[in-house]
Amino acid sequence: MVVPSLISWDGFSEDAVKNGGEIYYQLSDNDGSSWKYWNGSTWQTTAGSYTTAVDVASHLGAFPTTQGKLLFRAFLDGDGSQQMSLDSVTVDYTRTIEGGDASQAVDLAVDANDNMYVVWETDDGTGNYDVFLQKVDSNGAVIWPSDVRVNTTSSGNQMNPAVVVDAAGNAVVVWQDSRDGDDRIYAHKFGADGAAMWPLDGMETPSQDAAGLAWGPDDYLIWGSNPRGDKAAHLYGI
Repeated sequence: MVVPSLISWDGFSEDAVKNGGEIYYQLSDNDGSSWKYWNGSTWQTTAGSYTTAVDVASHLGAFPTTQGKLLFRAFLDGDGSQQMSLDSVTVDYTRTIEGGDASQAVDLAVDANDNMYVVWETDDGTGNYDVFLQKVDSNGAVIWPSDVRVNTTSSGNQMNPAVVVDAAGNAVVVWQDSRDGDDRIYAHKFGADGAAMWPLDGMETPSQDAAGLAWGPDDYLIWGSNPRGDKAAHLYGI
């Protein structure tokens, strides 16, 4: 696995049937060019030594994080009469979500399976802000391999995002956008897998700022100030 912006490796667990045998592991942080095992004090490069899942889990926090990579290989050790199987391995980790010099204006929505859809604005390094979206499960694990940049146009600022999610896990994001010099509200829809469901940059609405969202059975609703500048609230169905 490759984890962008990795902070730490946190956990390792196996779903296995051993019937008296054992399963041993070696780990790699360089795509298998070399392999490591836990020697009791550090992760050491090896050709023929191995580590149990219990020891991997206990010491995974010391495994290198520089490359953001973890590859494992498993060795089933039995006496020839034991039926053994390794059904799955779960690796837990902590990573940062996308962020430039500053990330702020966070909003979130929760779907029927307790997954959180988190949206925020972040400085792109030039003083302008972009909007990003990420999905996090109920255990706090990041689901999508990369944060989804909501806006494809980078000119001007894209700020003050809000998000809702429907029963199918589709998320609609709105944000304030100054790409043309004046503030406008844009909206975009993303599927449960993070794929865009509307054309690039979604759609522009007539309102100018202070965007909000509500979800109903038939449509998504956006509201904000009136383009005439009278600051009256207006409601739009999309």
